[in-house]
Amino acid sequence: MILFYGSHRKPTKFSDYIALGFCKIFRFGANIVLRNRHDRRALIIETIAAIPGIVGGLFIHLKSIRKQWADYGRIYALHSEAENERIHYQVFCEILPPRWKEKIMIYSGQFCFFIFFFLLYFFSPYTAHRMVGYFEEEAIDSYNKYLKAINDGIVENTSAPLLAINYWNLPQTARLKDVIESVIQDEIRHRDNNHKFADNPFSGSE
Repeated sequence: MILFYGSHRKPTKFSDYIALGFCKIFRFGANIVLRNRHDRRALIIETIAAIPGIVGGLFIHLKSIRKQWADYGRIYALHSEAENERIHYQVFCEILPPRWKEKIMIYSGQFCFFIFFFLLYFFSPYTAHRMVGYFEEEAIDSYNKYLKAINDGIVENTSAPLLAINYWNLPQTARLKDVIESVIQDEIRHRDNNHKFADNPFSGSE
């Protein structure tokens, strides 16, 4: 069964359009480089996806110290998001270990995206969170396509890695399909949280 959660947040102000524009640029680049290689795409996406939570959490942490400002659970939510995305990456590394070409893309991509997102968050945390919300929408769509490829027999439905079984409390008989479904559920939560943070930067997560 395909998990389609097509909740797209329509842009309503200029910063939203900027965020969506950045998202489309990154998607265009990913489509050129990765095309329909779902496993490789997941590998690259997750190493980048682990950055926003750490950067956002750092900014909120420093602001909370400077202004004695209650963070309303945002630091924990953002760090939890980064941790979750890191686990996603490690799971996909077990499914398909990165080759030297992927490692170069990972190292260079992390460096460039960290600087980009750090500067974006410095100037406009609202835009940064909205962009991540749109990134998560794209991730959900990408993983649904991955799931469809598994259901259609295009991608082999291999056994789930032990890390995935332990992390998501999956049955020992879990397969790749179960892993992708679990990842989608995580991305849905990240999407909703980041759009919520973009709407009201002083609110916590659910």
